[in-house]
Amino acid sequence: MFSPAQLAPGATYADVPTQGGVEARLGGISGGPGYINAAAFGALPVIGDGTGFGNSGIGILSGPGQFT
Repeated sequence: MFSPAQLAPGATYADVPTQGGVEARLGGISGGPGYINAAAFGALPVIGDGTGFGNSGIGILSGPGQFT
């Protein structure tokens, strides 16, 4: 089961992508910080004996373009 992510207190959708050019943000082998700012997210709320749904929407971040 999948659920939307929970934004950290005080975080907005503008805080989700990391800053800088695409090449600097790719992460992985290139060593960048990654495309998504993990600090903008927190733990999902616990509801009953399971986890609840986060407060972010679907499609809040556009990934880098891919050209061949």
